[in-house]
Amino acid sequence: MRVSRIVVIAAALTAAGCLPDLDGWRVITPRGDAGPPGDGGSRDGGGIDASILPVDDCSAPIPLGVGYTEGFESGTAGWGIASENERSPSWQWGTPAGEVIRGAAEGSFAFMTGLDTDYGNSEESLLVSPCFDASEAANDLLLTLSRAYDSEACCDRASVEYSVDGGDTWQPATGEARLGWYAAGAGCGGQSDWGPAATLLAGTAGQARVQIRIRWHSDTSVSGDGFAIDDVSLREATTDLALELAEAERCGYVVATVTNVGAAPTTGFEIRTTVDVANDLTPYDRTIAYLETQTLELAIAAEALKAR
Repeated sequence: MRVSRIVVIAAALTAAGCLPDLDGWRVITPRGDAGPPGDGGSRDGGGIDASILPVDDCSAPIPLGVGYTEGFESGTAGWGIASENERSPSWQWGTPAGEVIRGAAEGSFAFMTGLDTDYGNSEESLLVSPCFDASEAANDLLLTLSRAYDSEACCDRASVEYSVDGGDTWQPATGEARLGWYAAGAGCGGQSDWGPAATLLAGTAGQARVQIRIRWHSDTSVSGDGFAIDDVSLREATTDLALELAEAERCGYVVATVTNVGAAPTTGFEIRTTVDVANDLTPYDRTIAYLETQTLELAIAAEALKAR
């Protein structure tokens, strides 16, 4: 867990009324000034399938750098398709045209288990990313993507797995329903329109041969459109806490909402101002996970108000 401190710098208070000038407040984290509040293949669409999409062997990993994003608008982008049994994988690249999943999350193209046909029975099919060099990442990686699905809720599902040794071994990613993903040990099954999903990939910090794959599992009966992904992003989780301020019900107070937008779990922060405050603020010592928030009410000292 990262330990950090937020310092909130207040500019001059408004000349009249009880509320400070919110435009003057800024957030500073250990990594620098985060700014003021609120900042915070073929192209014919016909489909490309496993026969011409080999899996990256991780011999030349892509440097992750500041992050990776892919919307599949220019092609398959080095993603490969494989199967863990004798069944043919149904993954295809193109324009989704299923009964439920129609169109991409953004643009025209995505990956889907059968663009215009139902997925097959008894599948263990894999959509595998290129290989990434995250050796310079100090924190674990955050995977985000858009996903849509239509399947037999009890038995057919998608899940995320990842490797830190170039695909020699794989481990399941732990999902969280609050982030648009599945509960730990389960998978995405049932029906959902396009929506965002995110998961932290534990143990990926500093690893030079990282790969991700989407596993599609189906049983022996009942099928549907299946699963589709678009707008994939992979980046290092950072310590980045955003601040929003609003007027409180009590005169001379503001409500500060701190949100973890950097994704690295953050433990321990304080909120302070350059003017005196009427109360001593106790550091918040619990952990804030990705996109979780903590709301605090801050009191501005009476003498500071009178000075204006």
